[in-house]
Amino acid sequence: MEKNRKLTILFIMLGSSCISGGMALHELAAYSTLTGWVMGLACQLTALRFAIKSFHLPKSSVS
Repeated sequence: MEKNRKLTILFIMLGSSCISGGMALHELAAYSTLTGWVMGLACQLTALRFAIKSFHLPKSSVS
């Protein structure tokens, strides 16, 4: 469960940086804005997948 939380945070941060990077590079490359948004969306959807997976995992009992 801890691994899924770490991956969720990682992909949220990666998605935000992809969007920011695409917006920052829009004058250097033709489709960098579009590429940044698409990669950011893919990272955010991956983060959502890990968050849902983390939420649905059964809690282990402490003995």
